[in-house]
Amino acid sequence: MRIKTYNSLGLKVPVSVFSSADEYNSAAKRPNEDAVVEDANDNLVYRGPLADFREEFCQEVEQATGIGRNKEPVLDKAGKQKVDDETKEPLWEWTENESAYFRRVIAQTGRSVESFQEIADAVASTHENEDGTSGYVADPTVKEKKPAGPKTPSKTTYAVVDELIATGKATHTAADLAKLLGRHVDHDREALARAIHEYQLGEIKKIKAKFTLPTAPATA
Repeated sequence: MRIKTYNSLGLKVPVSVFSSADEYNSAAKRPNEDAVVEDANDNLVYRGPLADFREEFCQEVEQATGIGRNKEPVLDKAGKQKVDDETKEPLWEWTENESAYFRRVIAQTGRSVESFQEIADAVASTHENEDGTSGYVADPTVKEKKPAGPKTPSKTTYAVVDELIATGKATHTAADLAKLLGRHVDHDREALARAIHEYQLGEIKKIKAKFTLPTAPATA
C-alpha cells in the first residue's frame, strides 16, 4: 500500500491505496475473477457511458412523452441570463436530476419502467463503434463526466423549422429525420427543432471521432 493525496472540497485528503494490480486482487478476495479489471470497468461505466446514457435517454423520453425536465436559466452576478460564448444562445441548467425526472415521468404516465426499454435500446444503438458493433464504450481517458445542461436548439434551427412549416414541408422533414435518427419524430415546431438539433449533434460527434488523432504511447 502507499499513501496518495486526493482533493475533496478544495482540501487535501491522504488515502492509503494499492501499489499494484496483484495487491488489489489479493485484497479483493474474489479468486474467480480479475477484480482490478472488473472494478475498473464498473467505475469507468458508471462515470462515463451511464452518465451519457442517462442524459440522452431523458432527452428521448421528453420527446416521446411531452413531459419536460425542470430547468432554470444560468444567471450572471447582475441577474441576467448568461449566453454560450460560441452559439450566443441562452444557457440553462437542470434543476431536476435524471432519476427524479424519470420517476416523475413514470408517475405522470402510469407506465412501468420496463415499458421504456425500447427507448433505451434505441438510444444505445445510435453509438456506432469502430468494430461495427453498437453501444457505449468505456473510456479510461475520461476522468469524470461533468453534468451537462439542457441542449436546446438554436434560434437558427427554429428559423429553419418555421420555414419548413410555412412551406408545408414539416411532415416530410419529420419522416426523413425519423429515418436518420431511428425513432418517431412529430412534425410540430418543438419536436422538429429538437430532432434537427439532435441530428446535428450526432454529426458533430462523428466528425470529432473521425479526425481525433490517437494519443501517442508514453515513453519511459
